Amino acid sequence: MESNTAATNNAWEPAAPSSSNHATALDNAAPNPLKRKRGRPKTKEPAFGPKRPRGRPRIHPVNVKIDPPRPRGRPLKTPSSAGGVVVSLGPRIVVPGTRPHLAPGLFGAPAPLPRSLPQTAAISEAVRSPPHPSRVDARPIQRAIPETDPERAIDVGEEEDLEDGAGGDGIGEEDDGDDEGDEGDDEALTNDEDTPPLPQRTRKPQSRLIQDEYVAILAELELRDENGLPALYAKAGEFYVRPKAPWFFLTGKRVSPTDLYRPRWFVWDPKALYKELPCPGCGKTLHRHAAMSRPRRCVDTSDSFWIVGFRYHCRHCRHPKTGKNTVTWCSWDRRILNVLPPALASHFPAILSHRSAVSKELFSWMRSCFQSGMGSKQFSDAVRVQHLLRHDELHLTYLDFIAHRSVLSSWMGQQYESFLPFDDTSPYGPHGFVPSAQWFRDMYDQYMEEHRQDIDQHTAMLTAEICAIDHSHKLPKHIARAEGERVVNGLLSVTNEKGEIRACNLVSTKAHSQFELALTEIRKSLDKYGHKQPELFYTDNMADKAFLEASFPSLRRGVVAVEQFGHLDPFTLPSDVQICVRKEEQAMNAALSTIIEHVPIESSDPDLVLGFDCEWNLAISSNGHHERGDIAVVQIAFEQRVYILQISDLIARHRLPEKLIMLLQNPRVLKVGRMVKNDLKQLEDAIGATTPFVGALDLASYAKARHAVSNARCSLSQLCAVVLQKRLSKNVSERLSTAWEQPHLTPEQEHYAACDAYAPLLIYQELSKLSVPIALPDSPLPSTPVLIFSSDNTVVIAHGRLPVDQSASQYDNINITPTRILVEITEVIVPAAIISTHKKRALSDFGPPNFLVVCPRGRVKVYDPFTFGPQPAGTSEAATGAETDETETAGLPPVADSSGTRESEAASSESLDNSEPSPDGTGVLLRHSLGLEGEEDGTPNDPATAHPRNIDLESQTYGYEVLRGPAASPSTWSTILRSRVLKDVFHVFNMLRLSTTHGLRKAFGRALRDILFVPDLEDRLRISAWASRLAEPKTFEQLLASMPNWLWRRCRRQIPPPDILYPLVEELFLAYGPLKDATTDQPLFNQQAWKTSKQILELIRQGYVSDPPGIALYTVIGVDAKAGNLPIYRCSRGTNFTEGGVHTHLRARLPTSGASIRHVNACLSDFVLQHNLRVGTFNSTGQPYRGHFSIWLTNRLQERLTFLDGIIARPMEMQGWVNGNLYLPTTERLGILPIPEDVRLSSGIAAGSVVLSPGGSKSKIPHAYLARMQGTRKAILPVHTDEEKALFRALMASNPAFNSRTTGPTWKLAVKVWNEHAETSKHVYYKLVEQLKSYFTTWTANLSVVQTLSMTSLVRNPITAASRAISRSTLAPSMTDRPLTLHAVHAGFNTPALRTSLPVPPSEPAEQNSGVSSITAPQAQTPPEPSPVISTPTPGSSLIPHESIPVSVADALARQRVSDEITQIQHQPQNGPTEPRKPRTCAKCGILAPPCPGRQRRQNCRNPCQDCTKLDCYGRNARRPDKKCDEGWLGVARPSWP
Repeated sequence: MESNTAATNNAWEPAAPSSSNHATALDNAAPNPLKRKRGRPKTKEPAFGPKRPRGRPRIHPVNVKIDPPRPRGRPLKTPSSAGGVVVSLGPRIVVPGTRPHLAPGLFGAPAPLPRSLPQTAAISEAVRSPPHPSRVDARPIQRAIPETDPERAIDVGEEEDLEDGAGGDGIGEEDDGDDEGDEGDDEALTNDEDTPPLPQRTRKPQSRLIQDEYVAILAELELRDENGLPALYAKAGEFYVRPKAPWFFLTGKRVSPTDLYRPRWFVWDPKALYKELPCPGCGKTLHRHAAMSRPRRCVDTSDSFWIVGFRYHCRHCRHPKTGKNTVTWCSWDRRILNVLPPALASHFPAILSHRSAVSKELFSWMRSCFQSGMGSKQFSDAVRVQHLLRHDELHLTYLDFIAHRSVLSSWMGQQYESFLPFDDTSPYGPHGFVPSAQWFRDMYDQYMEEHRQDIDQHTAMLTAEICAIDHSHKLPKHIARAEGERVVNGLLSVTNEKGEIRACNLVSTKAHSQFELALTEIRKSLDKYGHKQPELFYTDNMADKAFLEASFPSLRRGVVAVEQFGHLDPFTLPSDVQICVRKEEQAMNAALSTIIEHVPIESSDPDLVLGFDCEWNLAISSNGHHERGDIAVVQIAFEQRVYILQISDLIARHRLPEKLIMLLQNPRVLKVGRMVKNDLKQLEDAIGATTPFVGALDLASYAKARHAVSNARCSLSQLCAVVLQKRLSKNVSERLSTAWEQPHLTPEQEHYAACDAYAPLLIYQELSKLSVPIALPDSPLPSTPVLIFSSDNTVVIAHGRLPVDQSASQYDNINITPTRILVEITEVIVPAAIISTHKKRALSDFGPPNFLVVCPRGRVKVYDPFTFGPQPAGTSEAATGAETDETETAGLPPVADSSGTRESEAASSESLDNSEPSPDGTGVLLRHSLGLEGEEDGTPNDPATAHPRNIDLESQTYGYEVLRGPAASPSTWSTILRSRVLKDVFHVFNMLRLSTTHGLRKAFGRALRDILFVPDLEDRLRISAWASRLAEPKTFEQLLASMPNWLWRRCRRQIPPPDILYPLVEELFLAYGPLKDATTDQPLFNQQAWKTSKQILELIRQGYVSDPPGIALYTVIGVDAKAGNLPIYRCSRGTNFTEGGVHTHLRARLPTSGASIRHVNACLSDFVLQHNLRVGTFNSTGQPYRGHFSIWLTNRLQERLTFLDGIIARPMEMQGWVNGNLYLPTTERLGILPIPEDVRLSSGIAAGSVVLSPGGSKSKIPHAYLARMQGTRKAILPVHTDEEKALFRALMASNPAFNSRTTGPTWKLAVKVWNEHAETSKHVYYKLVEQLKSYFTTWTANLSVVQTLSMTSLVRNPITAASRAISRSTLAPSMTDRPLTLHAVHAGFNTPALRTSLPVPPSEPAEQNSGVSSITAPQAQTPPEPSPVISTPTPGSSLIPHESIPVSVADALARQRVSDEITQIQHQPQNGPTEPRKPRTCAKCGILAPPCPGRQRRQNCRNPCQDCTKLDCYGRNARRPDKKCDEGWLGVARPSWP
């Protein structure tokens, strides 16, 4: 009975071979004793277990006796002479008798091994452990601290790793265990015929200890019951074979450290538990073939265990290469695990690598550590520490046990073997192994790739109503570079209104094409899963506005953009005007032929006038700057038609339609528009035309000549407002678009392009009706109407006429010369204009008109008052504002004209309105907002009355010139939605770079904050009421000053609409900007700050800062019980969720540098999942997420709970969980995005998932993972290899696509040329246009550096040669090195504690007296004699060494401490200190003294009972000593007196 209990509860510890045949066992076990030869054995081995013969029964001859079939029913059990039973399954299959309670090794006494196993595997109970390596006379040393060695080779990056505190190298080498499907005598099924065969390798032998135990375990597993189950499964109900606890090993007959090295074993034979195990290939039942020839190591938290596996044979599958029935499956193969019942497969404890495994428990810890900021190196070091700690704990246990028996062992002359080091590789050493950081990283990456679809599905099903988009350029610093070049340049992240990540992708450049696919997939997912499309998008770069609106059309819904001339009616095409879009060259020529037939032929014929304009893509370079792309669309307006010509493909081939070239080269065909000359020049250069394109007519100059505008730098929209009195909408997404090169234009694009071409035609027609003032003739007629111009002949300052009498030679003492003329002024336009001929008197000084003045003839021009159109009021440059042509507003450089100059269309920043700002109105409102109530009007807000010592007048003047002074503030709150793509308001603060030492910097920041954010009245009153009831009452302003962060969590704020916000912010800038610091005497705003303030005001005017009306930005997530239940809000405004919540935390989850793309991709997916669960749960419920992050497990739980709803009583209900398995799979992807199909085709990049080398071989090439994720045959990388740089130089020198005659590289053709070379060159990779452009910029910059170095070489070389001369080293004195020294303490030993004086010989090395502790241990040694305990007669029992043995003071102290500990333990009472024991009395007579013999045994008492005085009474009941004898035995049988 005890044996059975032990067999069930205790661990199984297989015994080792006996010492007598130990050498034979080692010799036979080394070459793998279980591995049979190839082919079928000559003699059939007896089969054990319930296994029938293979194949169909053979047809026997008639004269051969055939065994009768086995009777139906349960097989008979015949008692065995050796004990147990023999199960008969027929005349050919017999299961030998077993004795369950005496199973060898597992349950007790040994049993003979079956004949199929070598006899060397016999188990002997007499010797439970194998022999230990022999001792040598020398004492090898294993140092606790490595030995100093200045000549040791050091890895380049090792020193940096050690500075980080992590090495991550692991310990030992990975075991050469069996790969999945890698058996020498069997072939595993595979359907991948393209997979090259694995190279042959020589396996390293495993530890002899592991080999011997493996043989013994297999011997135990061969013995199975009638159900085919081994005793481990049938009796113990366990998968693990666990060794005994160290104490039971140490208290046995023999003490050996090898017993403590014994690992755990996991036996995995699912075929025994699932009889109908199907073949993953064909579905037929598999059959047990053989045990795996080697076990597989599995790394656990503090040690490693070994997995015992089996091979299963399929009798139906044929190998695709050999055609033989040799297909076998390993029991731990993933495909086998997939076909097992999930409840059984879940018991498999490991995640397999190529040759070993990691336990699921350790992997779970690794995943948690990685996402908590611990890197793979740190984790590998932590696992190494745990393994070494457990090894040292066992070592200490072993030494403590020996030390406790040291006196007896010394007396008996016994010695014990040393405990071997963790990494000892001797035959019976521990063979410790801790994987490296790279090993753990690969395991993590593989696991995350397997669950990538689950994570992508979970992310794709989230909402995206209020989104924020942001780029991070710090993350690429963590990623390993390719030859010093960044593989990716940024991380794009999109978050939703809950702070959840909706997109997180690595991009090569900032170009929109890099992440267009991610946004497109988000839009599709929102429709697929029934969510609303985005209604608001925040960004820190408003250049993304057009791209975002194109990606999400919902962002244009209900938007009324701020237009400069909003009071005017919009410009629309007349109803009879047709828009004709042409894509093909032939169609363009046919359309333009209808125009060419109208060109003038005779000189008397009027010129042909066409409305002309061009559109191009707004490109974003790799460094984030805006660039003007090639012209993609040409618009031509003629009569009642507008032709839209899509020429982007032709431009890429340096071509234009023939008819278009004819029109552009004809000087009699006038092309009217704005900056037409630059457009013609760009088209001319694009095709390398030899004949210039002429006929440009700039409408701004044309209008200025007719005095319709004040200067020639106004934009087309200003001309449209002045001349046509219509608003030409420019604040639309098509204005700055990246979609003009698309094959199909949207209706919005077509309408925008047509208006830009037809409006110039109408403006020209209206301006042509106006006359142009002409110079005075030599003999002008009297009363001729004239205009008087300013000194620069640009501004009309007065109207007049020539006097009737022109005979006077002098007027007002001013001589009238041939260069002067007398004019009668009838109307004054500019009263302050100076008349230089009249002693610089102003026109206002002459009094009211009419009056006479003498003017220079050059400033007087004749005009027709009936056809001259004076500049209308309100259309001057001051009134039209700063809006310019599309290109200049976008911050793009204008195109150089034919003369090499740049014609800027930017409106002048000088204002003609020099009136001072009013101290009332917005100034008063601003003072109230800033808490300046009660101050007089003579404050610094009024520049006219501010003290000059506090104001920098130069800065003030410049500020007024830039900002033009404040405007009136409306009193109503507008509800017009100006834009759904908004600027992150917190980036508005960061746009102003102010001096950190200026005393007003913080005050200005607070004032700007208070203007931008208006507290909600309801929340403000609620907080004020609560604060007034405090023990120390506070006001809302006091809370704002002392604890603003606390306040804003409980108070909603909103940003006013632009018409309210603009004048307030402008007044703030004008008030604070010129104020000087008391110390530095510098103004708060320099010129750059004033320009930035203008940009901020423009953002405010466009409505990009104000909160959108009707969209809720705040969500109540709970109440503050400590603050009167004030609501706590979560705000969705801005990009803070993206920048602070994603990018900041993500950088801490990655290695500091050198992380592979694969690892970053894995960490990215895991981070997104955990971030979304944590942040999304809290922002949705106000409570933290308390679950795990294996959502695939949660999905399966929910499915099974639903399935078993009617079977389980009161089943658990899982609420609030969205199971992604129940929905259509998503096509979204986190991390690296595939290259869009159109980009791939236009770049000439081949698609493919199988990465091949250029020669077609299947050898692995670098960056294969990146290529697989990008969906290309080779990886897309920046120019980084020497071959690529040489190729770039060669192409720049010879290829016309890289070096055209006029325009330089034609990138659309250049990228195709490059990728053609990448197809045939091994070290040349695919490129995108942006990558070639980026390298071209770097290359040209390097050329400038080379040129500078070359030109200055004569000056630099002498200095360089002198500084590097060897003579300087010769003159310098020789240098000495500090030696490597270990930490040592040479004094302060606790020598009084020594009871024995130990002399130290003077010749002893200093190292032994240094106090440095050393751990002695043997090295790898040869096998010793059989007995592990060696007896050596050593006299004496003291633990202090003999005086003849030289020892250091530290050794003596160590021995003294151990001796004292043992002495203290041996002399300590067993039960500890207790109270004095009461004297024991006799239970019968109760006599204490003199002592009664009944105290030991009451039958010895001869005295009468103390209660009843009877001699034959048994006395009192010992369990009831307080009751008398009769009462104490009530209800209990009283023993009879003997």
